[in-house]
Amino acid sequence: MKILRLGFCLVLLLTSFKSFSEMDNPYRCEGVKVIFRISDIVPGGSIEGIKKATQMHESWYRANGVKHNRLVLGEIYKTDSNTNTIFADNTKVISLHIDTPNPEEGTVAKNWGDAGYKEFISEYNKNSKITNEIRACLPKGVFIQN
Repeated sequence: MKILRLGFCLVLLLTSFKSFSEMDNPYRCEGVKVIFRISDIVPGGSIEGIKKATQMHESWYRANGVKHNRLVLGEIYKTDSNTNTIFADNTKVISLHIDTPNPEEGTVAKNWGDAGYKEFISEYNKNSKITNEIRACLPKGVFIQN
């Protein structure tokens, strides 16, 4: 439930702090750049596979000189409208890419699409399909490490 509430709060913050023209250029963000993704777990896929892909993804950034960003995977919850019961939706996940780097950081641009990149993308694709993506610029201090 906390992750769902966080997602709603972050969307509200997005619309409150930045104009749409500023969001066209994500590098103008003076706060913290975040990508929120909602993904379906595909047939034959698993949360464990998505966790593995997320770890590989973050490791790829570290190997390419980016040390500040974080990739976080979380559960999504639903509310049964008839009973008002809250339960985990085991068919979807939410992922956050916090403090996304600029392409010129480290060797990201040079190695974009290399074997390591293709490996984590392949692992994501075996386990999930992105159904919604939101890019946001949030105020500094929203996340503990910034």
